[in-house]
Amino acid sequence: MAIGTSAADAFNDACTKLSGGNSGAPEVKHRIIDDRVAGALDVTVSGKLHSAAYNNGIPGEMTAPGASPAVNPTNATNGSLKQTDAAGGLTKWLTGAAFTAQCAGGLDVVLYDRLAHVGGLDGTSAGTQSVSSLADTRTGSDYINNEILIEIIALIGATGRTITFTYTNENSTGGRVTPAIIFGGTGFREAGAMIAVPLQAGDLGVKSVESCIISASTGTVGNFGIVLASTIDVYPIALSGGSVAKNYLNEWGPPPKIFPGACLMNYYSIAGAVPPRILSHYAFVDG
Repeated sequence: MAIGTSAADAFNDACTKLSGGNSGAPEVKHRIIDDRVAGALDVTVSGKLHSAAYNNGIPGEMTAPGASPAVNPTNATNGSLKQTDAAGGLTKWLTGAAFTAQCAGGLDVVLYDRLAHVGGLDGTSAGTQSVSSLADTRTGSDYINNEILIEIIALIGATGRTITFTYTNENSTGGRVTPAIIFGGTGFREAGAMIAVPLQAGDLGVKSVESCIISASTGTVGNFGIVLASTIDVYPIALSGGSVAKNYLNEWGPPPKIFPGACLMNYYSIAGAVPPRILSHYAFVDG
């Protein structure tokens, strides 16, 4: 957004754009995340991350990614928020967001840009499972804060193992290896589960992911995927029926930048074991 000579000027300029002036092109999008997947009640685990990509709702669920090579989902991908891109020469900004939920206990909802994803990985393979094209392809990205997420697409085995990944970091240094983390077993095997992957010490982000290795078979092939993601913000809801709102213009700024083609999606962590229903609202402006 254009920055004036004072904070008041900047705020006034933002307000003008939100009302449609100065080519602001204000846009409001809504999302409903139901507690069902393909019509059946979802399965969540208390205290664990869970993907909302496959839940019924509005604007609808995503189709699971296929096997390597990976693809780069966009704002046209089913399951994304489907916001429009900024007009030529302008940048899109998130100016505010609000969430409410029906849930058993507290809930933290993450808004993220799903940069790249791949599926079709095997929960029983103890060899190297290589992937190609799992990379951040955004023009102007510095790769900082990009993260690796495991997404369980179909139930894997009940035996807990560990898993590591090789990746290229934010400085384009290849051959980086993540610490081993738990993979398989309760809380780390259910369809829809997401597992955040820590990076090698000193790294600040990820440019691309090349492979993963499971220490041994989990006992079930299942289907899991790898997601390269960039978190935009986290929205905590303290209790069922509660809500949270963030105004990035005068409280939580600066407004997050939304890259062209961004595939905006959600995942969450819930304090109870009952899957939530989540309603969210987003306001954007070009500037």
